[in-house]
Amino acid sequence: MSYTEHAGPAYRENHAELETRITLTLETVGECTKLTLVNDQWPENHPSYESTKSSWPMILSNVKTYAETGKTLDFGW
Repeated sequence: MSYTEHAGPAYRENHAELETRITLTLETVGECTKLTLVNDQWPENHPSYESTKSSWPMILSNVKTYAETGKTLDFGW
C-alpha cells in the first residue's frame, strides 16, 4: 500500500508543498509477517524530516504492541 501524506493548512502556510510518500509492504517470513515502511519523496527543507527519524520507530513499536497485547505503549506524553 502506498499513499501521499501531507499536513493540512493548520500545519504551515506552504502545506501543499510538503507532500511525502509512505509505502507499507507486508512479506511472509517463515511463520511471521514482516512489515516494511518507507517514507520518501521528501521535498527539500521539509520541517518534519528530522523528527520522523525518531517518531516512525515509536509509532511502529506502538502498533506492534497493540496488535500483540491490545494495549498501547505509555510514552509519557
